[in-house]
Amino acid sequence: MGEIVYRRKLSAEEVNEGFLFITKEGLKRLPAVSETFKIRISDREFEVKIDAGQKIHLKEITEFPGLKKGAEIAFVKEAGEEGKYWLYALTKQLP
Repeated sequence: MGEIVYRRKLSAEEVNEGFLFITKEGLKRLPAVSETFKIRISDREFEVKIDAGQKIHLKEITEFPGLKKGAEIAFVKEAGEEGKYWLYALTKQLP
């Protein structure tokens, strides 16, 4: 596994509305606002960007049972892969 660059707990609003909020700390450690990058969840890959409201819009969030209210998530930078991150629920790897 690569380096954990950002972690936090998901809120009900994020899960219900299909986005990931990125705190100021996360903005320092993830690609810049409006810069496109890739997130891998399980066997799927999504091209995303952080918008001016500090959100990554990801409607598919509800398709992954590990991504629910209160789940601690981590963005893990892929070793040797610029602009690619794994997204994990820390209680278990997402199916």
